[in-house]
Amino acid sequence: MNETFSPDSSHLTIDCILNDYKEALKDDFERYRGHCLRMWNYLNLMGLTHEEQRLIEIALPFHDIGVWSHDSMDYLEPSIALALSYVD
Repeated sequence: MNETFSPDSSHLTIDCILNDYKEALKDDFERYRGHCLRMWNYLNLMGLTHEEQRLIEIALPFHDIGVWSHDSMDYLEPSIALALSYVD
């Protein structure tokens, strides 16, 4: 493990995106936020480029969000649609 690595406990882009879905996430907001931040930290241990980081910081909040935004376990298409809408 990289001894200089310090895990992020917050992330501006991830937090801003997730705040838009706070009402949909309800009681799961902090758990889903923690899940996204853990993934962010693990991925950063891989030594991502700046471009990869930029893509991932947008993709992470959306990767499962359709479970809550569309109240469905068939969440991939809604999650993708929301992510694409965000970047347009």
